[in-house]
Amino acid sequence: MSTLLFSENKDPDILLVNNKKKNKIENELEEIYKEATPDLPLSKSLYLLVNVHGKVFDKAVQTIRQSNKLELSLKLSESPTIKALLSIEKYFETNPTHFNHVYEPLKEKILKVNHPQHEASMRILGYFLLYSNTFQAMARDFIYQQIASDNKRDQLSSIVLLRFLYTHYIKSSSEEHLDFISHFMPIIVQVTEKYSESATLLSCSACELSLIYCWYLYNQFSQEGFRNDKKAIIMEIEEETKEKGTMENVIKQTNKLINIIRKWHKTKDELSEVAYDELSQLISSISNEPDATHAFQLITTYLTPKSVLSEKPLTMKKLKSIVSFKCKW
Repeated sequence: MSTLLFSENKDPDILLVNNKKKNKIENELEEIYKEATPDLPLSKSLYLLVNVHGKVFDKAVQTIRQSNKLELSLKLSESPTIKALLSIEKYFETNPTHFNHVYEPLKEKILKVNHPQHEASMRILGYFLLYSNTFQAMARDFIYQQIASDNKRDQLSSIVLLRFLYTHYIKSSSEEHLDFISHFMPIIVQVTEKYSESATLLSCSACELSLIYCWYLYNQFSQEGFRNDKKAIIMEIEEETKEKGTMENVIKQTNKLINIIRKWHKTKDELSEVAYDELSQLISSISNEPDATHAFQLITTYLTPKSVLSEKPLTMKKLKSIVSFKCKW
């Protein structure tokens, strides 16, 4: 036994090597843990995300949505985009009322259509509005308040953002974002009405988005079986909210928008007035028959602020596209 002890003490280099290996393993584990922790500063996260290609960003969002916590911890070290998004979520954990810390640096980029980070800025905000399980409600409430405010730049940037999200991430045939559209549609219509005296960029943008939202909701409510599938849910909703989610209210809001567009129409004549009267009657009596659905989408696609504000006659190409219009589901 004494010989063994003596031989171990005689060669201290072995202990030194073992300690070095142990330290190396500990350092490697510490590095892995560091890479797997979403701890990027907010400014660095935003800088990284506004410079990420759209496809890379969308793939990262898809990965986050499809992965559990363990899988995400492994993928954090592989994807800086995922790490940046989750770092922002971690920032919100300690600053739950500070969504403006993300929104404000991106707002001006949203308002400048030609800004190189225009779309990337909206994708970042869109992640929290559409997909963040923890902070979705906070993001939606913040954007809602921006639209409800009297600051026209805040209203316009939020409306531009919502239009982008609809175009790129929301399908009219899918009910995945029904609650999202239902939440914002009434306030967007209110903004349209508020500034309807003149056709400005804000009022026209709000009107166009309102028409798109009305079409989405109409399409959802007119689908066979919708009322039965949602009956139990609708029964639990408060009266004020329930009115927002009915076919009757969608028709009512659409008629408001058509009357505003009628007021803006530049080249109205007697025939146009008759056409608007008939259009209003059609909308008021519209049902959920396939032909009515086709007519509703045709109206919301072509009767837009841009089309009625133009004094130029329709081109032959545009006329043909209207005549050959097919309903998209």
